[in-house]
Amino acid sequence: MKFLIYFFVIFLFFSINVNAANLNSCSIKTNCSPSEISLFKVDGTENAHAELNSQTVYSYFVCCGGSSLSNIPGTNSYNLLNLSDPTNAHVSYDGTYNQNSVYLGTTDASSISCNYNSVSNCNSNNSEVCIVTISGINNAHVADCSSPNAYQTKVCCNIASNPPTSCKLIKSYWENSTYIYQPGNNLEYNNELVSGVLLGENCDGQQVQFSISESDCQPSDDISIIPSGSSACNNAGILNPVGTPQTIQFIGNSARMYWTTTYQSDAAGDGDPPEFYFVANLISTTQSNLSQELRVQSSSPPPGGGGGSTCGDGTISGSEVCEISPNRGCLAGFNCKFCNSCEKLSGNTITTTTPCMDDGNGDKFGTRTENITNYDRTLNPGQPGYVISSSLVTKTCLLTGSLKVPFFGWINALVVIVLLTIFYLVRHKKNK
Repeated sequence: MKFLIYFFVIFLFFSINVNAANLNSCSIKTNCSPSEISLFKVDGTENAHAELNSQTVYSYFVCCGGSSLSNIPGTNSYNLLNLSDPTNAHVSYDGTYNQNSVYLGTTDASSISCNYNSVSNCNSNNSEVCIVTISGINNAHVADCSSPNAYQTKVCCNIASNPPTSCKLIKSYWENSTYIYQPGNNLEYNNELVSGVLLGENCDGQQVQFSISESDCQPSDDISIIPSGSSACNNAGILNPVGTPQTIQFIGNSARMYWTTTYQSDAAGDGDPPEFYFVANLISTTQSNLSQELRVQSSSPPPGGGGGSTCGDGTISGSEVCEISPNRGCLAGFNCKFCNSCEKLSGNTITTTTPCMDDGNGDKFGTRTENITNYDRTLNPGQPGYVISSSLVTKTCLLTGSLKVPFFGWINALVVIVLLTIFYLVRHKKNK
């Protein structure tokens, strides 16, 4: 009887392991086999646009074979890519697009681990499978992994029975003390302190090398990481190294380097203002991560000035609402930004306030409007630019200018002078 019980336990153990999820291969084809699932659809095997499985325009499928695989969101799924639109779309993995998500997951307790490798092929020793190749971190086209015209960046995934414990780079971005730079809103003033942030998973104590470059790539050209770990234009142009690479250690799940922005004339590329990127290379492995661009404005004319004013001259004039050198015109705790707004950072919340405006009721108090924006700086990209929520709040404020004492005019001043004169004469007479 005991033998039968042992046999049953051993049989059950091997049955569970045989039926565990596994990922064998992925490719672009016109039809997926019964043992495969479709992750999304494309219009060809290379240089392709993408669409969701629910759309009917394209006739090619990104098919993945194995067992216990899923293409729906869930606890054991990974958000591989996001599409710019449901069909005729470009793809991204950096949070530029926040909907039309593509998932790869499992139907058992196994977990999916994925990375975006621009340096080498997917690691077959770690059972990694190439899902597709993409032309960049965002606004990207898709190609089959085995295509002669496959792109440099491979989407690599594997399945583990337990969550991965090795360091994995997630994403990188520029920010300063009060602002996370977002695509389309990434202009910074010259000689400003900014930081490059790299997020990772299980990376505490790991060392990363940050390298900054100014882009002279041709307009609309993509930038990718080359095998040496540096970055390069995909087509024509060059990237100019800026300064000396910095080696920074992960603290928890983030590593941060600092850089004082330095304007330099844009010799090519998209023209002034110049575009700067950084590449973060994990020293212990071949993993690398490329940031989005940061544009640096020249010191003259300054951003946010106008109206004959000069931002940074210490005087609030023209259309300026504050001054950056020194920081003037903002409430306590707020910093002047580009001489046209006041901002402060508290944790993951950025608050921007308008100037105090007269409400017209005749007193010395007015109103101002605060724009309170909450950002997600965790490993989950959240919304584009990492914005979670934003709200407007109206508050009472003291109008700038001299504060007048109520009911005190020139007549009151004359009476006070007369009384003081009488008081002086009386005291003077008594002293005689």
